[in-house]
Amino acid sequence: MSDIIGIDLGTTSSAVAVYRNGRPTVITTSEGERVLSLVTFTRNGEASIGNRASRQAAINPADSVYSVKRLLGRQFDDPVVKLVQSQHPFVTLQRAGDGGVEIVTAGSDRAYSAEEVFSWILRHLKREAETYLGTPVRRAVLAVPAHFNDNQRYAAREAGRMAGLEILRVINEPA
Repeated sequence: MSDIIGIDLGTTSSAVAVYRNGRPTVITTSEGERVLSLVTFTRNGEASIGNRASRQAAINPADSVYSVKRLLGRQFDDPVVKLVQSQHPFVTLQRAGDGGVEIVTAGSDRAYSAEEVFSWILRHLKREAETYLGTPVRRAVLAVPAHFNDNQRYAAREAGRMAGLEILRVINEPA
């Protein structure tokens, strides 16, 4: 049976931990204990995550997506979506077919849901945990802000599923 990881979904950075030998341990990734919650699209359309994305963002800010957690589970008309768009020069936000939010970067040829972008961060954390543990990781618990509503919790769970994780629980932070 594989380990269950715990992921703290951060607006700026995220962390992953595992409970072993009777105590929780924050996993030190190749980037340290925290991974930047940042995705940057390179000119050839590939996504970079974390610190690698940070280096790309310095030279390519129009293709960099950060603070995506604030968009999870929100409708396009939500005031928070408008605030994010006004404060972050990285993307164009547009209405999705279901009324949600789609993210379009300057160099991208398609729109991405907030859940899809966040899933890449979760997938990166999953790979880092697998490297640390030396075994595949399939299950996780997500810590989200206590003020997240049901739509946002569902969106976080969906991002986890897209990342190849079975989300056992979504709990309030700090936990």
